[in-house]
Amino acid sequence: MHVPPALRRWGIRLVLAIVVAVAIGYVPGEVLRRDPRAAKLQTQLDDLHKEAFEMLLQKRGLKHPGEAGAWEFTHLWHKLRPWPDSNEGIGMMKKKYVVATLSNGNVALLINMAKHSGIPWDHCFSGETFKHYKPDPESYLGVVDSMYLKPHQVMLCAAHNGDLAAAQKCGLSTGFVIRPNEHGPGQKRDLKPEGDWDAVGNTIIEVAKKIGA
Repeated sequence: MHVPPALRRWGIRLVLAIVVAVAIGYVPGEVLRRDPRAAKLQTQLDDLHKEAFEMLLQKRGLKHPGEAGAWEFTHLWHKLRPWPDSNEGIGMMKKKYVVATLSNGNVALLINMAKHSGIPWDHCFSGETFKHYKPDPESYLGVVDSMYLKPHQVMLCAAHNGDLAAAQKCGLSTGFVIRPNEHGPGQKRDLKPEGDWDAVGNTIIEVAKKIGA
């Protein structure tokens, strides 16, 4: 089994694995970039999801389902299914590494998602944890400090080149999973690796194998 020399030399200890697609016509990252409250994490992602849903209703001229109904719809995010290869790939990684999230989703969302779909993360790190959303350096380096590791000992495994670029600037190792449908039909970006990532695969299982899991 081939393991890249840099990974053998540095000794990856923690893998941050992102496993769920956002492909329903609304990308939370876009809201985070537009909403000034997000810069200081003054509101949780669940609240932004609810606001986005209500904005969509208004834009489409649809009747508001009431406060309880709006929250019921918002909490569907907590039941998002992972990519079919995710649980197996994370399970492989977990045998050798600590595997956690680093998501802009709030902690309750991540825990409920794992519980609903059996995602075997060891821990859920979130922008909420460090009071900074990605791509703020504080989010990536917050994981490093929490785990008493060096930046290169932490690998961010994701399907977004921009996320990986921000992590790489902080000294983290990087793994890119090619997801042609990550952004929904007609995807224009993240169709291929656009940086010098440490491991690349068409599935998270392939990435797991490339890092020696």
